[in-house]
Amino acid sequence: MLSNQNLTIVKFLHLWNFTANKYISGMKTKPLIGIAGGIFVLAVLAFVFWPSKKNMAGNDNIAYVSFLANFNDKLTKGETDSALTFFDENLRNVPQVLQVLNTLMGKASSTGGQQVLVKSTLVIESAKFDDLNTPSVSVSIPVTLNSKGFSNNTSTLVLSLRKQEGKLHIVKMDASNYLADCLVYENLIRTKTLSDEDIYSPITLEAFKKSKILRNTYDTVMWFTHYNKQTYFQVGYGKWNTDDEDSYNKMGLVGPDMKEIIPVQYDLIHGFNTTLNGFIEVEKDKKKGLYNLSGKLVVPVEYDRIFPVQTDSTLAILQQGDKFFSFTKSFEIAPAPDVKFTDILAKLPIFNRQEIKAADPDNITEMNSRHYHQSVYIAPSYLVDLNLHKRILQFKNPLRKNVEMYDYSDKYIVSAPQKTAENADNALSALIYTIRDYYQGGRSEFYDEKNAIVTDAVNNKLYNAGLIDNYLYEEFETPKAECKDLDLKMLTDSLVEIKYSAYVGIDASDTDTLFEAPVYQYFKIKDDKMEAIEKGRMFACASLVKMNDSYLQGCYSYASKKGTIQTDYLKTSYLKYIINEIYASHNYKFKDAKMNEFFSYHIYDFDPKYTDVESKLTEIEKYNIAWLKQKLAAKPANNALAAK
Repeated sequence: MLSNQNLTIVKFLHLWNFTANKYISGMKTKPLIGIAGGIFVLAVLAFVFWPSKKNMAGNDNIAYVSFLANFNDKLTKGETDSALTFFDENLRNVPQVLQVLNTLMGKASSTGGQQVLVKSTLVIESAKFDDLNTPSVSVSIPVTLNSKGFSNNTSTLVLSLRKQEGKLHIVKMDASNYLADCLVYENLIRTKTLSDEDIYSPITLEAFKKSKILRNTYDTVMWFTHYNKQTYFQVGYGKWNTDDEDSYNKMGLVGPDMKEIIPVQYDLIHGFNTTLNGFIEVEKDKKKGLYNLSGKLVVPVEYDRIFPVQTDSTLAILQQGDKFFSFTKSFEIAPAPDVKFTDILAKLPIFNRQEIKAADPDNITEMNSRHYHQSVYIAPSYLVDLNLHKRILQFKNPLRKNVEMYDYSDKYIVSAPQKTAENADNALSALIYTIRDYYQGGRSEFYDEKNAIVTDAVNNKLYNAGLIDNYLYEEFETPKAECKDLDLKMLTDSLVEIKYSAYVGIDASDTDTLFEAPVYQYFKIKDDKMEAIEKGRMFACASLVKMNDSYLQGCYSYASKKGTIQTDYLKTSYLKYIINEIYASHNYKFKDAKMNEFFSYHIYDFDPKYTDVESKLTEIEKYNIAWLKQKLAAKPANNALAAK
């Protein structure tokens, strides 16, 4: 095993798998945590909730109690700089951390505004925590929200504490519930002190009145859509399910004349014209169909996908299992036996570029809420199936004024692939799309994702796979992307390897940091789906394939005091990281405590508890360790990871 001598430059979290995804009023975004009532907010620093918690006051570990009490004392006194010293040094300059502190201290609103309406008080004596024997201890702290003239509200702030060099520090913070509850409370105060006309447009106020009438017939009015200066209402029976993306309860649509035009029997009703111009897509039991805007069912709800591929005679291609049909311009459905997925992808509008910006005032869906003010965009189902879109996005609502909106998209861009990868016999091809979601409100500026759409030309199959685009801690400033590696291999009949460039941020050298490198992700084809395996490993290839020189070649970008250096090979010092990562993946306990701390950031479920993991190593891992050590012996090292 090998040890690390320099761990101070980059620490990062695996955000792609940490954040809880909840559906609120049928809406879902990434990476978000649902808040009851219909709003989503980002965990300031996403982390996994712990299942078992105990009362803090009942524990005799005074260090944790004292730490929290001292932290709360700094908040009460409004000492921002002192409060920041309680955090890991890598978090002290994170804008969201400062925002949460300012809100807790009463210096700013939940969205960072200067108008402070809510006083927050941490209730340290009621804090709860998980097992103190774990490397990171989760502490859930109740927060009392108060404003003169209003009843108190409560919320929760969750911290993750870790001992570093003998001192406790906050290494993660989930303020999602806290900031969302503050926002709701603030908007409640605003609605009580402002008139309806100060907040809502006339068309929204009229929709509220009609929604109230519709509640005499339906249990729920989820949203309402203003289209061509008329309002339509998404209605439902039963309690609206906010947690299960496959169970929305049943929806229908009521027209401007208050008459039902789409019956209440669908799992989801999409937006007007979003899938196909002039039509409304509906879903039921994962099958899709189309209504026209007058409420006539023109495509039965029995198709797996609806692709808006238009030709001289066709409006869309309908997929039903392995069969395809044309939805013609005469609104008829006819068999289309020769359709190939490669042809469909080439003709889809998304193939080049799609950009969604702020809500269109002439076609806008609002939440039926006086306290949650974002507009709603429901993406076409085929884009969701291809993992190119969140099912539901929120945007700023131009119909509401003088209220705060939190965590909405400013624009959502899906960029065309810059390169296509094909395997040797051209049976498989992969298109890599970059997805960028820009935010306003409680998050950082934007989030990037990569997605691979894989086509099997021989069997006419279509798969999609989400790729990890950025392994860096979310707020870490990254250089401009320079590397464009992309490759695709079918290792077995069911195992696919995708190689592509990503930000990695590995500090395994005394002289530089590896910022950008080719990474490998692996997928198993099963039941017509591509399922990811070995998630969260920078060098997953070391556990799944016998490495050769090709796995060390590609575009590598290093940052150092001298600037950015780009090479076509992986430096020797980083070979030692691969070896250490293999051992860490089996929860090896390194003799150097800093190494254990280092991999606790790089592997999210790392639990250093074994002093000997030789029996756990696979034959492939043993081969690769020996091969890498041979490489190290043949070349001088950079003395970054000294051998044990």
